[in-house]
Amino acid sequence: MLVAQLAMARPTAAAAPVDAFATTLRPILQAHCVSCHNPTKRVGGVDLTPFENESAVLKDHKLWRRVIEQVETEQMPPDDEKFTAAMGTTLVSGLKQTLALLDQGHPSLLDPGPSLVRRLSHVEYRNAIRDLTGVDLDVAQRVGLPQDSTGSSYENIAAALLVQPTLLEKYFTAADLVLDRLFGPLPTAPKTKPAWQSDAEIKKQQQQRDAFFAMVPETADRATTQAFLARFTRRAWRRPIAATELDRLLKIYDAALAQGDAPRTALRRTLKPILVAPDFLFRI
Repeated sequence: MLVAQLAMARPTAAAAPVDAFATTLRPILQAHCVSCHNPTKRVGGVDLTPFENESAVLKDHKLWRRVIEQVETEQMPPDDEKFTAAMGTTLVSGLKQTLALLDQGHPSLLDPGPSLVRRLSHVEYRNAIRDLTGVDLDVAQRVGLPQDSTGSSYENIAAALLVQPTLLEKYFTAADLVLDRLFGPLPTAPKTKPAWQSDAEIKKQQQQRDAFFAMVPETADRATTQAFLARFTRRAWRRPIAATELDRLLKIYDAALAQGDAPRTALRRTLKPILVAPDFLFRI
């Protein structure tokens, strides 16, 4: 008895809300309107066939306000004796009830759509470089990138994170700066050491370099380098890499070797296009 009582007391799953447009209004439209308003005829430039539910109607509510007006003034459907006044009343009242959902936060209106393409903010750029290469450096400040100014307390406002041609040139300089940290000579002599680079900074640079080349040693053969480039590019571009894309990168590497570059110099030449590609600089 107790088990039966508990079973009766357990709440049942809520029934799915009834879509009045799909169940009541669409059959009327199919019978009396779609013969003229379909992909082939498109009388008045209107095709009603794609609208299957309330969500679709709400996304094109301006069109359906016109439909209401046409039915209320008895301009639609023309010369259809089977379309009764009761059907017109049902259609108009039902469409008005559906459009009233615009003010009630219908789920279809809460989806903002896909995010806009935008460049990485300076913080995101620095973090991405650090995670890819181990180089933790305020690159934006070093190359003179202007401060991110979004007009908001948020740094990731897409409309403000654009790339002007002069800004793109600085990203090329930034890529060179990062790669110099990994591939360039260490400035150990006082004459070659920049004023901002202390002995501790040089030691840190050596540690970053050692960690990076642990992933691709200087003696790596082509197959090892190819595997490294595939992993590096996958992470840099934040998406799977097509075989044709990897082939294009390897052509740069092979061309550098063919002209006499050492494997590490060839690798450096191959990494720069990855770091200045839109797939890296932008969140797509």
